[in-house]
Amino acid sequence: MEIAFVWGLVFKTRQYLKGSLWFLPLLGGIAGAVLGALEAPLSRTIGVPSAVEDELDRLDAEVAREFGPSPDLERANEPDRQGLGGAPGLGGRALIER
Repeated sequence: MEIAFVWGLVFKTRQYLKGSLWFLPLLGGIAGAVLGALEAPLSRTIGVPSAVEDELDRLDAEVAREFGPSPDLERANEPDRQGLGGAPGLGGRALIER
């Protein structure tokens, strides 16, 4: 008798949630909040792979070689409204280390 009651309760709950319009957005909001809270501690513990560091170094060297001491390079080294660009040697690291 108890198994039938539990099965009936599970069936009724599944049918209610299957037809609801609020359950999945609520579940997504909760999952987003949890993942957002975990993002900062996880990003501090997970380091940048050395291949990425090497590629950023090559990119900085190529930009310095291509533009040299020009106003374009000076302008590129100033961060814009989105935080892109920055001091020489940082390149994309400023975005990774945020």
